[in-house]
Amino acid sequence: MSTTLVLNDYLSQQLQQQATLCHTTPQALLEMAWQQFLQRQPSPKPMPFKLRQATFKGQGLDENLAKSEWSTIRELAYQTAGR
Repeated sequence: MSTTLVLNDYLSQQLQQQATLCHTTPQALLEMAWQQFLQRQPSPKPMPFKLRQATFKGQGLDENLAKSEWSTIRELAYQTAGR
């Protein structure tokens, strides 16, 4: 990615002098400075998880199934799903 930076004369001279002293380019110095700056910034806080409301109308679990094994409930659910 290419970006144009407009620097005042003094800053531009200082950057060029420092780059010469470090045997590198002004671009490399600017990249290093940005990397250091960004590393010092606090990480953004993740968005809190929100579970959407997902209710359905009905009368709840059938009394006859209340004490049934899960495998029985699952089997009945799949039997009636296609109807």
